[in-house]
Amino acid sequence: MNRMISGSWIDDMVESVGKHISLETKDGVVREGRMTGLSSMTLVWNNENVEILTEVELNGDPYDRVPLDRIKEITLI
Repeated sequence: MNRMISGSWIDDMVESVGKHISLETKDGVVREGRMTGLSSMTLVWNNENVEILTEVELNGDPYDRVPLDRIKEITLI
């Protein structure tokens, strides 16, 4: 299994808000646009609340969100 340094990918995602991305879903759909937001949920980990990213928002449209568990790949363009 390929493992990244814990938490670094989350920082990269947050810093990429406002940038243009290309993403591919697990079912082969390719989307491009400006990543305008990230949705999250709170999880209690070892008695502490932590934020878990759940969705990517595209083009400023709150109805155009792609769940992270459906995404195969995200690339900055």
